[in-house]
Amino acid sequence: MNINFKQFILLGLPDVDVKEQAIALAERWHVAHLSMDTLVQEAIATQSKVGLAVQPYIDAGEPVPDDLMVK
Repeated sequence: MNINFKQFILLGLPDVDVKEQAIALAERWHVAHLSMDTLVQEAIATQSKVGLAVQPYIDAGEPVPDDLMVK
């Protein structure tokens, strides 16, 4: 069985329009676009364990620690 995966990871500083580039690449290559902001907001909205852990950082306007972001 031959399975091909297309994965792109874009990193950038805030206000660098990485999201726009990611959306354009996702449309061009027909792949899913995942955003950490969206995933965090969904985790908070569903009150998952991770969502509850990151909520205080989001409310305070502080960066979420990396160890929480990778869970």
